[in-house]
Amino acid sequence: MIKKLLQITLILVSIFLGIFLGYQQVMPPKAPRNLDESPITLDEADDKPDLRLMLTHIREMAAEVHSVGSPGIHRTQKYLKNQLEEMGYDYTVDSYNLSIEEVQELLMVWRSYYGEPYLSSEEEIRELAGLGEHDLMELNNILVHVDAPNTDETIIFMAHTDSVIQGPGAFDDIVSVAALLEGLRAVKGKEIARDLLFLFTDGEEQGLLGSAKFISDHPEYQHCTRLVVNLEARGNAGVLILFETTDNNLELIKNYRQAVSYPYSMSIATSIYKTMQNDTDLTHFIHAGYPGINFAVIDNPHVYHTELDNYETFSRDSAFHYLTTTTGLVTHLALKPELSLEAEQDSVHFPFFPGKLAVIPESYSNVFCHIALALTLMLLLYFLLKKRVALSDFFLTFGAQILALILSGGLTWVLLEIMYTLHYSYDLFSEVLISENHYGMHSNVLFVIFIIIFSTCTALLFRLIRRRKNIQSTAEHYFAYLIGTIMFPAILGEICAWFFPAGGYLFFLPVLTSLAVIIIYILFPPLTPIFTSLSVFVTLLLYIPLIYVLNAALLIYNAYIILPVVIFTLTLIGGNIEFLVNISKVEENGEKPAFN
Repeated sequence: MIKKLLQITLILVSIFLGIFLGYQQVMPPKAPRNLDESPITLDEADDKPDLRLMLTHIREMAAEVHSVGSPGIHRTQKYLKNQLEEMGYDYTVDSYNLSIEEVQELLMVWRSYYGEPYLSSEEEIRELAGLGEHDLMELNNILVHVDAPNTDETIIFMAHTDSVIQGPGAFDDIVSVAALLEGLRAVKGKEIARDLLFLFTDGEEQGLLGSAKFISDHPEYQHCTRLVVNLEARGNAGVLILFETTDNNLELIKNYRQAVSYPYSMSIATSIYKTMQNDTDLTHFIHAGYPGINFAVIDNPHVYHTELDNYETFSRDSAFHYLTTTTGLVTHLALKPELSLEAEQDSVHFPFFPGKLAVIPESYSNVFCHIALALTLMLLLYFLLKKRVALSDFFLTFGAQILALILSGGLTWVLLEIMYTLHYSYDLFSEVLISENHYGMHSNVLFVIFIIIFSTCTALLFRLIRRRKNIQSTAEHYFAYLIGTIMFPAILGEICAWFFPAGGYLFFLPVLTSLAVIIIYILFPPLTPIFTSLSVFVTLLLYIPLIYVLNAALLIYNAYIILPVVIFTLTLIGGNIEFLVNISKVEENGEKPAFN
């Protein structure tokens, strides 16, 4: 009885810690509590990066809508220039008065990246920019060049100063502008190892106009720039994610991890983003051949491009993460004497414990994927030769897992289609669905309901299979059960090794830890509960952040993509727990462990 209680306790603790620490990974570091947010001046700021000063900048620059050419953008940029002058930095302003035809040409350059021939009409451009009857669109890029002696090697840091006409853009993108001001303050008076260019663009919200003009008008930076760092936002809360990099990013990610006190990124996210037509100012730089990295927060997307993106609503923890990440990157990239940024391969990287980033060369990850599949097949073959596994039991479990994934995705899609049809026909479900007229403030509740429904159905499916087979509680069957649940991820890992290496870690780690459970049971049975708990913990630590980020990025109308990931996670965990529970039953029945 005591032994069983200890096993249950171990499993429950591993589940709790896996969920808790997995969730903590997607939370930003804590800002100082009870912070006095009353405005301060540069002279009153701490020598170290000062969140209070940064909040002062945000309050002043995001006090009103500051779209291109508006009185608000003039006041925002005037404040920015005043701060630069007070810090003792020289700056230049690239000013443009673009005709509608010139704006159309710049937009066509952007859309040509995706082969889209669509040409924005004059009316669309005027409406998006709020130009009214004005014939010219005013843009002002502000450039701060910090010169290092005896080198032209350059790092570019970039954020945009304009907002949409719908809101004041406190996080899109003034938080980034404010963070870069603190980055400039962090290197003031220090002997830097390479040139720095702080580029504050204009017209990003109108179609990346300012960055396009910079690239065309400043070709001198093409061959001397080592890296472009862009800061953005698609919400106003959550962890600051490095969500995009250029190819061969191994050294970029290593430098990021070294520079920042609380790094957060996933190789699966950076790879998927490359396939998406979501763009920032960095897009033009990437297509022009510049190496670059891109950052954003994505929580609270309902504030994005609305009046809710203001000083009162944003997460102070997220603002603090912008501050620490930006100042860490600026000082690291500016001061490090020798800077290795180039590599011949990508990294496979993922959060592993809050504030910690695991980085593996892609080639190593691929080897681990090959090993995971090879060991799984070898162990299955060994059990078959020893007649310890019934092949029918293995295929039944293997097939049930795939069926559960297909049904969870397919049925979620059907349910969403029905709900959206009813929504557009009868205005139902407006609180949980995201559409043109409703954000769906309680969409996370619907997502949780889907998880509960399909998790329950998956558990019932596996129970039903075992009952229909009338399988006895023998260790041999539960070898088949556990191997059956890890064969599919082992195969997926092998596929990743060949076609999508960035996602390999999601498969080889759970497979290897599950294989360790079986091997430990064979060699050292008393340690099985410990390794089972470890396997459950590792799986949750990997998948909780992924599920959270997918939900925040793809939103409820793509839940049919996210639910199979949830169910997949549960089958991996369930396979390990079921194995432990039933070998315990075997021992309670007086049978000897299968290989003793």
